[in-house]
Amino acid sequence: PSSEELDEYGRFKYEKSYQARFNCIEDNLVQKEINTFCSEHGIKTKSKPSTFFVSHDIDTIYGSFLQDGFWAVKNLKIGTILSILANELIRKPHWKNMDRILKLNSEYDVRSTFFWLVNKGAGEDNIMNADYNLTSEKALLKQVSDAGFTNGLHKSSSKMTLDVELEKGEIHTTYNRYHFLNFNPHSDWSKISASKLTLDCSLGFAERYGFRNSYGHVFQPFDIEENKPFDFVEAPLNFMDGTFHKYMKMPRSQIGDTIINFYEKNQENCHFSLLWHNTYFTDYKYGGFLSEYKKVMAYIYENRIGHLVPQQLVEEGKLEW
Repeated sequence: PSSEELDEYGRFKYEKSYQARFNCIEDNLVQKEINTFCSEHGIKTKSKPSTFFVSHDIDTIYGSFLQDGFWAVKNLKIGTILSILANELIRKPHWKNMDRILKLNSEYDVRSTFFWLVNKGAGEDNIMNADYNLTSEKALLKQVSDAGFTNGLHKSSSKMTLDVELEKGEIHTTYNRYHFLNFNPHSDWSKISASKLTLDCSLGFAERYGFRNSYGHVFQPFDIEENKPFDFVEAPLNFMDGTFHKYMKMPRSQIGDTIINFYEKNQENCHFSLLWHNTYFTDYKYGGFLSEYKKVMAYIYENRIGHLVPQQLVEEGKLEW
């Protein structure tokens, strides 16, 4: 992409995309073409019910004191200020809430994935990495794995390779999502293929929910230069809390229904990737988002919609039609 097609963080802009140009971000166009081709050539296909893949990027766990605190002061919430101070005193920051997320997801019988940053502080492209030192937070990763959930790498904004970050973080995973979605297929798919990763979950627009590559299924990207598929699976990102909040500025009470309605229009052959940061499981600054998340989880549970863990996504992506 040219420089004008990239945003300040080096990401491909939604406004420059095919999907924006033809207003088709909500259309599963590739699947429609597959169905048409198979129908015209008498090829029998078997549809599968659409599923969800739920994940959480852990960017910050110590930011509540300043960010929630500022919100509380600005809104004259004296009780909230006292609560935030109390949490700091007992060393239980409001955003260090993995236990709460695990408990909540377990109630809906959903096993989610936590993506962790291994580098702290300022990174490349004016992007801030973690506000925590992963080596000091191993108890949190153990808490996740002991509960039967999955840990993954949240590739930081740095010059470190994927394998070096995997080794540094000692996360023992082959699953990744790039921090800030600071990722471009033309340059990063070859890097992923050269690493130990088997699954990447970075292909999405920060500015808009939907099908970034006009396809709802996980897939193996194709290496044009080598004329063969890359040896990993890509699980495109469809929904992110920050997309609705910071970019689309959607009223919070509409987010859950938007996700549910999108699913109901695409009930077959889609693997919907839903990202909800740990910060959005909290009150105060991000109040209201938790209830929308619960709305989606309740819908998944009550309608017996399948949810997949990373290894299942890898297996699905390598299946032949």
